[in-house]
Amino acid sequence: MKFDFLFFVFTIYCFGSQAGVRCMDLMRKDPTTKSEISREVVSSMKELRKSEVSQGVLPVHQTQFFIHKEGDKPIVTETVVLIYHGLLNSPNDMKFLAKDIHDFGVNVVNARLDGHFEKKRNELDSVTYQDWVAQLDRYLAIARQLGKKVIILGHSTGGLAGIHTAIQNKVDKMVLLAPALKTRFSIDMVSYVGSYMNVSGWILDALGGFTSKDRYSSTHAGVQVDRWGDLLRNIPGEKPTTSGDYGLVQERLAETPLLWIDTEKDRLIDPSYNQRIASQMQKVEYYSFSRSSNVAHNSLAVPGLNSEYPQMIEKIREFIQGF
Repeated sequence: MKFDFLFFVFTIYCFGSQAGVRCMDLMRKDPTTKSEISREVVSSMKELRKSEVSQGVLPVHQTQFFIHKEGDKPIVTETVVLIYHGLLNSPNDMKFLAKDIHDFGVNVVNARLDGHFEKKRNELDSVTYQDWVAQLDRYLAIARQLGKKVIILGHSTGGLAGIHTAIQNKVDKMVLLAPALKTRFSIDMVSYVGSYMNVSGWILDALGGFTSKDRYSSTHAGVQVDRWGDLLRNIPGEKPTTSGDYGLVQERLAETPLLWIDTEKDRLIDPSYNQRIASQMQKVEYYSFSRSSNVAHNSLAVPGLNSEYPQMIEKIREFIQGF
């Protein structure tokens, strides 16, 4: 404070009173003033949208950005949440969750993984998990310019995207919804997901324009999910360990606060395996919906299909705001 006063007197002496007052105003800028998002990130967002349009992705399935504004100015928030969807899904399946999280006062990037809902429906038959990994840095770079702290939320295959991101980059927190660390049926899981979507398609349509006829079931893509999980499981730790599975994952995520939510009625992934891995993390809050709650794997992020959604979104809110 003494330095501020001396600088103020010096500025008045050299440049006059108006300059002195202006300098002090700049030095004592209101800390509540929000920063406007940069032109660079706006350009990155436009380029991403342009790329998805060229791939024939319909607007409803494209990457979504939920950005807060101060007046008409898009602003950087204290926290940004980067969301990844599951296999055969798109940002459209995560939009209810994304909108609710946005209401917590944070910016949200609801990302799309390659191959999903592109003009060539069979694109999923050629995409690899390496293609998905190659996208992660791009999404993270955008997210970091939209919020000071980054939280990743991933559902199922999106959980693998979150984990992969977090072992290569520092993130502040992570939310995992039934991450596909170990599937029950290996490559057959895709057939089940496809049949699930066809059966429940009319419900999803009523909830917000999800159309089962647009979904493309790909056994190849299911194999890629399994290979991605295998890759993460078999990366050895950098330190001597006797824990076995997820050596490097355990080490890199040891200091990352995690909210991990599974459901006992999951027919796609093995929740008991997830629970075992979660128990080895140092800063994890683990919760699993009971079998009696009747919450299935693909209904976790959909309010109308998840009877426990209000409790789940409240846990997510507390976790996000608990810095």
